[in-house]
Amino acid sequence: MPFPLASKVRAVAATASAVAACAALAPVAAADLPLGYSVGAPVSAGAGVDAFALQSNGTLWAANEATDTATLISLATGAALETPSLAPNFEGAVFSKDNKTTWAISSSRNYVSVITLATKLTAKKITVGSEPVAIRMSPDSKTIYTANSGSNSISVIDAAAGKVTGTIAVGAMPYDIALNSTGKVLYAANYYDGTLSVIDTVKRKVTARVKVGDGPYSVAPLANGKAVYVANERSGTVSVINPLKNTVTATVTVGAAPQRLSAAPNSLRVYVPNSEGRSVSVVETATNSVSAVVGLDENPAAAFTLANNKTVWLANRDAGTVVALSVP
Repeated sequence: MPFPLASKVRAVAATASAVAACAALAPVAAADLPLGYSVGAPVSAGAGVDAFALQSNGTLWAANEATDTATLISLATGAALETPSLAPNFEGAVFSKDNKTTWAISSSRNYVSVITLATKLTAKKITVGSEPVAIRMSPDSKTIYTANSGSNSISVIDAAAGKVTGTIAVGAMPYDIALNSTGKVLYAANYYDGTLSVIDTVKRKVTARVKVGDGPYSVAPLANGKAVYVANERSGTVSVINPLKNTVTATVTVGAAPQRLSAAPNSLRVYVPNSEGRSVSVVETATNSVSAVVGLDENPAAAFTLANNKTVWLANRDAGTVVALSVP
């Protein structure tokens, strides 16, 4: 699969000894953090960890792309439970409501693995577009979407039938996708042409293309439906889009190489991991301004905000670790 910046290439070369060494690091000192913020001790994951997915049973999955594994973390204890092998270049997953099945993307093999959670064994493989790098499920759990960065498309999968039922052409190298809270609109961040595709999921067609910053890496709509946020890796900014007009209403300067951002469930903040900046920018959605910059010891590639709006998990790709950031 393509790697937008050198930071992701470095992760592929990470060794087991380097990961183990990083896992032994102490938390960032409280004196070095903004008031009210704290960082937990690193939890060892795998090389190339750069995405999260959450089961409804309270298990957080960290996708370790370089080792083809997932690290499963208990949110109750913050401890790693297991690290099963899943799929080549595993980049992300979605789950059935009954926690019996997961669909996992394999970016190098161009398929989605349908995996039985009890055994972690693959029951079926669904061929999608070239180099899938992101996967999302509709709110009713009936439809799955993959962003195919190598074929500039979105694959639409019927979850029950286990087959692709449609393909939607988008911009150049869609690197992330996200659904709004109703599931009626899908957004695709197109890295190479600096645009955001807006897709009507009922009609399965692109209804708008919004010009954003350079290298849009990830996208996060607010749960309240008032705005959509796009992290622009190459320009070090976040674009704020009005979803009713599909226009950019603000551009927020953050750190170097912002990657997989996360909108808080209460829609009050967006957390932006700056991979090359070794920091997280905290964006207040009421003002679209940065209220805090949390310095870190590692290069965060992804953020995931829990339902309590008080904990943000961060994936440190180069170190092969994940950490919990407590926020005020």
